[in-house]
Amino acid sequence: MWLLKLNKISIANEFNGYYVNVGSNLANAIPIINEPLIVDDAKYISNTSFELTPITENELNKYVSELRIDCAPGLDNISSKLIKTNFNYLKSPILHIINQSILQGKFPDIYKIGKVVPVYKSGAKNHIINYRPITLLSNISKILEKCIKNQLFKYLIDNNLLFANQFGFRSDKSINDNLFMITKHIQESLNENKKNLLLFIDLAKAFDTVHRYKLLKKMEYLGIKGISLDWFTSYLTNRTQVVSILGKHSSPKPIEYGVVQGSTLGPLLFLIYINNICRLDVFGGELFLYADDTAVLFKGNNWEHINNLAERGLKNLKLWFDQNILTMNTDKTKFMNISLSPQYDPIDIKLTLHYCGNQHICNGCKNIEHVTKFKYLGIMFDNRLRWNIHINYINNKLRKFIYIFSVLNKVLDVNLIKMVYYAYVQSILQYGIIAWGGALKSVIQPLEITQKCIMKTALRKDIRYSTDLLFDEFRVFNLTQLYIRVLTMFIFKNKNQIFTKIEHGHNTRNFKMMGINMPQMHKSINSTNSFYNMHYLYCKLPPELKITNNIKPQPFKNKINLWLSQLDRDTVNDYITSSYCGPK
Repeated sequence: MWLLKLNKISIANEFNGYYVNVGSNLANAIPIINEPLIVDDAKYISNTSFELTPITENELNKYVSELRIDCAPGLDNISSKLIKTNFNYLKSPILHIINQSILQGKFPDIYKIGKVVPVYKSGAKNHIINYRPITLLSNISKILEKCIKNQLFKYLIDNNLLFANQFGFRSDKSINDNLFMITKHIQESLNENKKNLLLFIDLAKAFDTVHRYKLLKKMEYLGIKGISLDWFTSYLTNRTQVVSILGKHSSPKPIEYGVVQGSTLGPLLFLIYINNICRLDVFGGELFLYADDTAVLFKGNNWEHINNLAERGLKNLKLWFDQNILTMNTDKTKFMNISLSPQYDPIDIKLTLHYCGNQHICNGCKNIEHVTKFKYLGIMFDNRLRWNIHINYINNKLRKFIYIFSVLNKVLDVNLIKMVYYAYVQSILQYGIIAWGGALKSVIQPLEITQKCIMKTALRKDIRYSTDLLFDEFRVFNLTQLYIRVLTMFIFKNKNQIFTKIEHGHNTRNFKMMGINMPQMHKSINSTNSFYNMHYLYCKLPPELKITNNIKPQPFKNKINLWLSQLDRDTVNDYITSSYCGPK
């Protein structure tokens, strides 16, 4: 237990000593593995190559314009506001620094030191562990890193080098992609009468324990060589940090492990570090990652078989994590069996992480906790995939806003009230809605009631006030409209991956469905599946929303908003409701 001292510099030194050793302490606790690499990147060397190139003045203009004006400065105290307001004078020297860094393959030493500000989380205030470190870096360093990141990300995407099921920190993917894919796989499996086991893996301080030499080797195998690799080597080595407490700084200390916290490049480098997990044999398990948030889906015809696959897959995952100096937190790792009703549940299921060589004679092996609900990426998954637990969870979060708006409506006008509503209410309503938005009407209804109650309070309307007038006056979307908007935007982005065209010309149900194959759903619960709902919705969309060529996302979203605002709310459910269920 770390107790704080009274002297500010002593406190800062205590914090710094603790923070710089987090990664190394976790890394040193991982046992030395004498087995061959379970995934050897040397066998998968890319035949492509990456080369950093100097940037143009126009590119620099773009990067500086994207710099937030409220970005806190690093130790150099050069604020983003100062850079933006004096950019005409600073443009040439900044461009020179960036391009010389790229051409020489060196990252400036002055930008390798981070300023860490501890921010209190919760618990006892005199314990260091209750403070979150926020690392502040030079704003010029952020501009330089943005240039490098964009070039590196383009190379990785153009050459298809990133794991397809890695959804974190990518401009081409999002949490919605992750939630859509994982729920699609589960519901398709349920539709085929298969058993499902979903494993949620927790990693401790994953970003802090990245082994930098291993990261550089992984980058080399991906085709990053020569001066470009020299640049990343320079960027990652000889880094230090100080902790700042009320204007007093600690002594600088070196940081040996981890991607650079608070950096622009750090998240992408982490994706590269864990990228080869896609080559790991997890015995039929399907991996879904959002950065370090990892879920693995195992499915099969009987629980004994699935359990065997999951235990073997888990053992391989643990070995991969150990060999990559990542700490798997077995106490926070959970698993869930998913089935449509209790009659299909296993009588007694146990998932064990085997440290021993014999699965039948265990000595010190770890049992993974079995749960019936789990929060993954902010969404409460339940073992029936009915979403009632998640909807109750967000409904409870939203109900507190009834009182908040009863106070705000006395001091704010309607426009400001709407801004608060969008920021705090609608953001909660639509988060992850691609996963749970198709839930049964009886499950969704409490949330619809809460939304109306918040709106009536915000506008100071009587509880019996007309719903239609309420939405017309407040000009916001109901839950179904929000769900349809998310589905339509997802179709816009992934149309070719979602739909398959029919290959015959005779008159079938598919012909009526605008020439696309409707997924065959044998279970009624699967009609709540977003994948199925997208097919049905697409067939009912107006023609102008089906033509998506040469249109950018925001103008297309504006077209959706206009169309949804003109729909009769009594019929909006018809766009995602179908009685069709495939042949049994």
